[in-house]
Amino acid sequence: MNQFTEIIEMIKSSEKIAVLVHENPDGDAAGSLIAMTEGLHLLGKEVKGYLENIPSNCGFLFPDERISLLEEYNGEAFDLCIVLDCGDIQRTGLGSKVYENSKKSVCMDHHMTNTGFANLNYIDAKASATGEIVFEFFEEFGLVINERMATAMYSAIISDTGRFKNSNTTQKTFEIASKLMAFPMDITKIAYHMFLETSLERTLFLGNLLSHLKLYLDGKVGVLVASEEEIKKYGISHSELDGMVEYARNIKGVEVGIFVKEMNGGFKVSLRSNGKVDVAEVAQKFNGGGHKFAAGCKFADVSADEVVRLLVSEFED
Repeated sequence: MNQFTEIIEMIKSSEKIAVLVHENPDGDAAGSLIAMTEGLHLLGKEVKGYLENIPSNCGFLFPDERISLLEEYNGEAFDLCIVLDCGDIQRTGLGSKVYENSKKSVCMDHHMTNTGFANLNYIDAKASATGEIVFEFFEEFGLVINERMATAMYSAIISDTGRFKNSNTTQKTFEIASKLMAFPMDITKIAYHMFLETSLERTLFLGNLLSHLKLYLDGKVGVLVASEEEIKKYGISHSELDGMVEYARNIKGVEVGIFVKEMNGGFKVSLRSNGKVDVAEVAQKFNGGGHKFAAGCKFADVSADEVVRLLVSEFED
């Protein structure tokens, strides 16, 4: 792992900088992206942030004049590309084109399965969120943050800690959150937008999804499956599917929650553990990755039933 000092020197020597996050971004990715682009702008850099889409629960953080959707990328070249909250460059989707058109690269991430793909990599698997790493980076740099950056980093942290209830929450997490709360932000409003606010369509979809919940291995594995047809029927975005896996994991007696959603002819899988099972180990067997208790993977050229069978078989072992 490289040190912040090395990354700081690379940033100082770069004028035109791009910032990326993983595809289908969540609150941590979006918040970290906003904070980093704003921070680099304050340093006098020409900076552009890119993301695949705006997460449905992060709309209150946008628009941001320095951040664009990846579909708008025009082939522009950069001195440096900073990749946040992403363990593999392929997981940036269309962002890989931005990465390829950059002379140098940096990655800041907290996924233990990170491949170390950049020229400089700062990986802290003990950090609760990439937003936590970005905050520490700004402190090391000596950059005075503003209210917008504080709101974005706080949102990133509460996103990945599930409002400070997940096992990745540490004393440091609370210390950083306390420092961020010194800024005049409405934490009640932030929590509402990120965890509670929902659309009627998503609510109706959830009711249908839960009606097909299945339990395996004596009730220790809960599985939810959403077909592309059902997703289109209710007219919800893929970002609105975030968090669905929690409904399977939170059932009494369940140790592992699995959410399988059909996307573009294949399947994307979210895995969550209640603290006894290493789901990242299983995800890696299917070319995925993530954290010990929160991971994911993808499948192609198989049916939904086969995806469930393969996963349940691995957890049974």
